[in-house]
Amino acid sequence: MNNWTRALVGLAIFSTLQFTACVKEKELSPLTCQLETAGEQFTEESIDVVYTLEAQGNYTVESFYYYDESGKVTINNPQIPSSITITLSSQKIMQAGASASVTEGIVQIGFIAQSNLNVYESGDLCQQTKH
Repeated sequence: MNNWTRALVGLAIFSTLQFTACVKEKELSPLTCQLETAGEQFTEESIDVVYTLEAQGNYTVESFYYYDESGKVTINNPQIPSSITITLSSQKIMQAGASASVTEGIVQIGFIAQSNLNVYESGDLCQQTKH
């Protein structure tokens, strides 16, 4: 290889290294989510409902709500993970929701209730990942 060829190859390698060193990973902005399960109405005399709140990664959960016998119950800054079991009889609506933001991770809510005849289940999630 002559000196000109070596110089051009060296310049090409140096330029490539400089270009790749300047490329930054795109930072994610928090994704704001209002999570809500479908509202289910049961027909049994009473039923046990398990409400859940789970999360992984970089997230913030401002509030979580569910229904008990007295109606809608809201918990601010809930503990995660959470699993709450409620027996419903006169209050016939099962539903949960949360207000959250996710930068890189997942927040999910849900409920499940089972009787001898029926299974009631619903959930929602908020997820954001880097590509």
